[in-house]
Amino acid sequence: MEASAIGSLHQIAARCLIRSCPAKSSLRKLDWVRRASQSALIVGKDAAFGVTSYAPSDAAVPLAAPPRIFRVVPIANGRPIWNSRAMMTSTGGCQCGAVRFRIDADLEDASICHCRMCQKATGGLFGPYVGAPLSAVTWTRGQPGHFQSSNKARRGFCRDCGTPLTFEYGEGSICFTLGAMDEPRLVHLTEQLASSERIADVQALANLPEHPLDEPRAAEHLAGIRSLQHPDHDTVAWPPKT
Repeated sequence: MEASAIGSLHQIAARCLIRSCPAKSSLRKLDWVRRASQSALIVGKDAAFGVTSYAPSDAAVPLAAPPRIFRVVPIANGRPIWNSRAMMTSTGGCQCGAVRFRIDADLEDASICHCRMCQKATGGLFGPYVGAPLSAVTWTRGQPGHFQSSNKARRGFCRDCGTPLTFEYGEGSICFTLGAMDEPRLVHLTEQLASSERIADVQALANLPEHPLDEPRAAEHLAGIRSLQHPDHDTVAWPPKT
């Protein structure tokens, strides 16, 4: 079985032909593989594990966007080492695109906080966060503004659009708001903090009537709306020239 994949990292195109996939394994549409160097591959988080060899490919296939979360796979004697402990990389940013960040490390525990400060800071029912080592964070576009919300904590935000971005308490680590991540669906919550201050209706959310975006009423409301929000991936320049 053979499958090809193409991707880009920092706008550099690269192709690999993936060979020797197990019969039950396949590269799904969002999977992504790139030759990083002579000693490593970069692959999408959900790439088919079990691929045993690869080769350069010049196949004419459409350029795909890089994954927001990927891993580096070492190569030994020409073969990827799939069971190695590999670093994950995640990206994110604000709504207008003025501030972007990259996290070159596995994400830490994710939680929601019900305290009144987090409700105020995010403008929501609670504050959703995921942690990361501060040393692994790179601000790839712009810098956040900060508000010292207490004598021990400060919160980062975009000065242009106001998107809440970070929560910092102590040294060595930083928390990002889940909504600022490019792939929030890949983050799994592990706990609730300050539950004594939880807004009562939060527990009833799962039982409220639901209205998906594809229902007629929603489609009519959304007709003609053009999003100006930055996409959920890195861009060379934003906003695009029109």
